[in-house]
Amino acid sequence: MGFQRHFLSRISPKTSYKQLLCLRMIERVYLGRSDMCKYLLLVFAFFSANAFLASAQAETPTMIPGWTYDSDGNTATSLYGFARGSFGTMSQTTTSNNKTYEGLWDRQECNAIIFTCDVSSAIAIGGWTSDPGKAWLNYASAYGNTKNGASAVYNYRNGVASWSWFGESFGFWSFQPTVITLSHN
Repeated sequence: MGFQRHFLSRISPKTSYKQLLCLRMIERVYLGRSDMCKYLLLVFAFFSANAFLASAQAETPTMIPGWTYDSDGNTATSLYGFARGSFGTMSQTTTSNNKTYEGLWDRQECNAIIFTCDVSSAIAIGGWTSDPGKAWLNYASAYGNTKNGASAVYNYRNGVASWSWFGESFGFWSFQPTVITLSHN
């Protein structure tokens, strides 16, 4: 019991809910074990939780949104935000794992014949040598609008991974500089 109290006294108010859940799961296995075994189980659970949480990376580049427009006579398409080499600017050109921001934008497509407009948003990250998978992106956020990677439509082609959300926007048409929060694995 002394080992358990010693270890548990090291858990701080900053210990996350996920870490505590891991500890709770180990506690079920923990019952009926010797003090040393209990201590080792708790240490393993704590460090496993830390490793799990440490895998997520956070990016916070600043974007100054730009704009581009195209029309075929019937449909007008506007992109607001950032596209590398085309419009908008980002304070950082790469993520912490050296992947390139190819684009982060809101798209508005309006049809003049049937008087409808569709909105979508997307993020594109390039520089991959293999498909990172949909789960690489946890979420992206701008202007308080958060898009969950799990709910996105995912695509990978020629070293560029993209996540798209239909019927949703970040709000880049405000043209106000914003900090982008990007969480990924």
